[in-house]
Amino acid sequence: PILIPYKRVQESTSIIHVPEGWVWNGADPIDHKNRFGSVSWVAEKQEGNLVKVILRVEVKAWLEAPSSYEALKNYMDWVREAAGRTLVLQKQSAN
Repeated sequence: PILIPYKRVQESTSIIHVPEGWVWNGADPIDHKNRFGSVSWVAEKQEGNLVKVILRVEVKAWLEAPSSYEALKNYMDWVREAAGRTLVLQKQSAN
């Protein structure tokens, strides 16, 4: 069987200051769910040169059959993808 010894929610919020002369053009959000839990990642422009990023990971499963391995693998891939995201800044062109 697949045993996950805890259920939990972890949410991390980061505020990033975009330096003058640089621009952030956005990023697609992540929002996945399955029997093991959910993973979401969203970045939003804030006032000024700030970007707010929220990563939320929820573990729901406790005990699952070995046949659920593929769902667990998908869930862990989503966590890895969301936790490894990078904000890409571009040099602002001079007008």
